[in-house]
Amino acid sequence: MARPGPPTSLLVALLIAAAFAAHEAASAPEPAAPPPALDALASDGTELIALEPGNVESLLEADRVVFYEARAPAGGETGTLFIAYHRNRRSLAEPHAPQVCYRASGWTLRTASVAKRRDGATFVAEKGTERRMIYFWYETRGGRFLDPLSLKLDLMRASFAHRPTDALLVRLSGPVRRGESDEQALSSLIDLADGVRPPLRALLAPVR
Repeated sequence: MARPGPPTSLLVALLIAAAFAAHEAASAPEPAAPPPALDALASDGTELIALEPGNVESLLEADRVVFYEARAPAGGETGTLFIAYHRNRRSLAEPHAPQVCYRASGWTLRTASVAKRRDGATFVAEKGTERRMIYFWYETRGGRFLDPLSLKLDLMRASFAHRPTDALLVRLSGPVRRGESDEQALSSLIDLADGVRPPLRALLAPVR
């Protein structure tokens, strides 16, 4: 009986890595784009209160990191908004995956895989009696992406076209309160996300 070969996803990842390496060796520096003004991020109806990011910037090897407390209009739901900015694909050699970060911080993921919902990826993490809903995506000048592989493909296309390859990781999180369903907690985060998507899209506008 023949032994099964490596999974298709692994082969695709290896081919992409090889293409990146070859392009890296032969390509000229990519054009720089003005960094987005994350410290003065406006929102579309969502109130944003700046928080201290600590040393996360160095841990993620990001070029800029900001934290906000996000609050829906009229005293609505609140959550934590985290944004990491990478100025080019070289500083984003291995895209940060929030689920890995939560596991490393002692949280347990309630589901085996990350789900994709309404222009974002989501999962629930638990630590003791605390439960949190996490909702995130990657934003580039080419669009919005929900997983590291899709992000890498977009940045590779931009690099081949000699366009900027800067990117944002955008993550919102909030508690799943007692008596609240996962769907209700996720809906609250999506409402907050809808308030920051337009200004983030404007900050990372396509460069032709």
